[in-house]
Amino acid sequence: MRQELTVEVAASRDAVWRALAGDLAKRGGHVEVLVEQPAEALRLVVAAGAGERFALDYRLDVLGPEDTAVIAAIEPSGPRYLLKRLLSFGAVDRGYLDALAVGLANLQSHLEGPPAGEAEAAEV
Repeated sequence: MRQELTVEVAASRDAVWRALAGDLAKRGGHVEVLVEQPAEALRLVVAAGAGERFALDYRLDVLGPEDTAVIAAIEPSGPRYLLKRLLSFGAVDRGYLDALAVGLANLQSHLEGPPAGEAEAAEV
């Protein structure tokens, strides 16, 4: 089941792309790049063991000179995923969506720094 999230990042599209490409450079043999359009789109397939794969899509849309919308989608597949989905009555999909949300939050934090409340608390 394909799931999609969008986050607005206070950084240029090129800066967002550099961050994604930096992570991509650290990939292992379990990651296959299907589409790589610099500063626009990225599509990966990640093998998560026997019988489970994830298609990850990232699209970068310009919102302003220093703002970018990152649209990310995850689509798990394979017999192991189908079994997990069946046994959990679909609840397994929430875990995949949560993992995607954490990844986007980490990207946003990396590019923007910690939220104002956390930065002020760290200074005290």
